[in-house]
Amino acid sequence: RLIRVPDGFTVAELDFAGQEFRWMAVASGDERMLELCQPGEDAHSYMGAQIAGVDYHELIHMVKEGDEHAALQRKFGKLANLSFQYRIGSKSALTKARTDYELDVTEEQIKQFLATYKSTYVGVSGGPSGRGGYWTNQVSKCRMLGYAETFAGRRVQLKGNWTGRDAWAMESTAINYPI
Repeated sequence: RLIRVPDGFTVAELDFAGQEFRWMAVASGDERMLELCQPGEDAHSYMGAQIAGVDYHELIHMVKEGDEHAALQRKFGKLANLSFQYRIGSKSALTKARTDYELDVTEEQIKQFLATYKSTYVGVSGGPSGRGGYWTNQVSKCRMLGYAETFAGRRVQLKGNWTGRDAWAMESTAINYPI
């Protein structure tokens, strides 16, 4: 209703159905993430089940049956999957939960979601130690090379102070740009 398309043209809106999750699975090599990219799997229900401490397949069944509480748990999983892979902090995730997902959650809940994400996808986070995961490895690689690169070979230069005030922004670009 807001966009008027010139004669002979069409507007298309595309949702690539969580491709960021798939790219992160490939980049990190996380076994659980890769399994969740297989046909018939639902990564958001899986993460929602991990957060809620319930059976994954039961949560999927309940969501399909229209259970509102189960749908909320899946939404928590979607928030976690599509936010934490980019290593956002709890305050930013809280804002994202409220604005993008219309979730009334506390910062304490967000911290629990993040802890669950990290322990579930150790190929991304490196687990409790934070070592050996995509985040750490990608930052180290980009510090050494001076740039981040997409799968298609596009590069962005990373110039600045890796230990000072710019560190978080540079690390975030190193992590996010390829995805």
